[in-house]
Amino acid sequence: MRFPQIRLPKSALRLAVAFVAIAAPTTVSLADDRPSLTIAMPNLNRGSYGGYDASNYASRIVHNLYDNVIKRDWLSKPDGTGTDLVPGLAVSWTRTAPTLWELKIRHGVKFHDGSAMTAEDVAFTLSPERRKIRPHGLGAPIIRAEAIDADTVVVETEAPDAAFEHRLATRIGKVVPKAVYTELGHPAFAADPIGTGPYYIAEKSEDTVVLKAFDDYWGGRPPLSTITYKAVPEVSARIVGLVAGEFDIVTSIPPQQAELIDREDGFHTQASLLENVQLIMFPNDKREGDAAAQTTNKLIRQAIVHATDRALLTERLWHGLNSVPEGFSFPEYGQYHIPQTPRSFDIAKAKELLKQAGYDGAPIRIAMVGGYYVNMDRSVQAMLQMWNEVGLNVELSIQENWAQMNPRTRWDGFPISANFNFPDPAAPMWAYWGAEQGPHRRGRMWNPPARFLELGKALESSLVAAERKAAFAEMLEIWEEEVPAMLLYRPVEIYGVRDDLKWQNYGMYWMDFRDYNVSFIGR
Repeated sequence: MRFPQIRLPKSALRLAVAFVAIAAPTTVSLADDRPSLTIAMPNLNRGSYGGYDASNYASRIVHNLYDNVIKRDWLSKPDGTGTDLVPGLAVSWTRTAPTLWELKIRHGVKFHDGSAMTAEDVAFTLSPERRKIRPHGLGAPIIRAEAIDADTVVVETEAPDAAFEHRLATRIGKVVPKAVYTELGHPAFAADPIGTGPYYIAEKSEDTVVLKAFDDYWGGRPPLSTITYKAVPEVSARIVGLVAGEFDIVTSIPPQQAELIDREDGFHTQASLLENVQLIMFPNDKREGDAAAQTTNKLIRQAIVHATDRALLTERLWHGLNSVPEGFSFPEYGQYHIPQTPRSFDIAKAKELLKQAGYDGAPIRIAMVGGYYVNMDRSVQAMLQMWNEVGLNVELSIQENWAQMNPRTRWDGFPISANFNFPDPAAPMWAYWGAEQGPHRRGRMWNPPARFLELGKALESSLVAAERKAAFAEMLEIWEEEVPAMLLYRPVEIYGVRDDLKWQNYGMYWMDFRDYNVSFIGR
């Protein structure tokens, strides 16, 4: 999806630009004659660059620091939503038994510290040993990863895994150096990472991260000398900076403000409906000492959904660029997609459910990180009015960062997002909320019913499409009944880009600046 160019008379924005100190052009000739880029986004998620990390801001940096064992070719579709799998740090992969895979490892690959990547590094990256240091649900099916020689890694899964190849194209397949990772541990490594990607972190400060070209990159000389990411929280400042020449790309533009870019000569917007869903989480696996227990009652959770006009949010805030999700089933799942009818906006139903729940007007504590998600602040304000109309007594708490949200079990609800990770129903519903190492199960957001866990194991371990689809269908029914979270909408990521820069955004937050995806008109 791409926003059309609109040429209108110059706006007040141009007048504002006149008062901005014009920075030197960011595309400059350095000693090696390669251009550089400067990118402005609301947040840098500093220190969260450890490969496993995939927040919607850190991932824009992380994707350029690492390579995957198996690579998803986003450009196998021109709009950046392709799902084809191609060789990455594994040149080939073969299923040798229902639960065994053999990976042939690429030679001549170096880490940013100059050390050679080995089969041992690949095996460690995928291994349970690594997940003891930093758990992650996407890797849970893997019970063994072993380098049997310099060329070969054997990976064993607990059961047959239909999503194995796609799994290795996600964050768990971003290869890290075993020796450094085990010595530092995840937090220290994530703050000062080493990968095999085309760029490495050269500088960091409170509001800036600078990547520099890694000229020993196995995939060829990177096309950019440096990439500078700037934290610029205010949308208006990002837009003005783009038009002033201070930035080459700006991210996270709300639909209401995209026109300000499109009507400026020399700039355009481009956008993607993301493989991500934003939602309101209802922590309900409460323990002794946890506060804010209203949403432990599933009738109250159901009432909140019926009290929320999600279609109005997509219409007014997203200009119809997205829609209310049917549930945790998406068209990207292909043969496994199961059409559903989402819970309706029904005030009378919401009030009836609250009556059944015996809700007495006790405060429902909702918290959020202000300004983190595009349009979420406005969505929450609109929802507060909707919830008040049915008699819900909601108290909103605005936090400055995610650390202030902890422990998250002290809230009745909060906005968060979930990446699809790969085009299969094993993610994200099961991988996040059901898998033993899933972040939301570990974080006590939900204690799933035994039947949900049984079905999730069947979904994860069967290679028979009909069996997998049947298990997924019943899991969706349980989710709809239990409502661990309310799905709001799939976000649309809108970028502002210079016209002379050719770069394709993907159907995810990743920003890819390898040689096949960035060039300059006239250079």
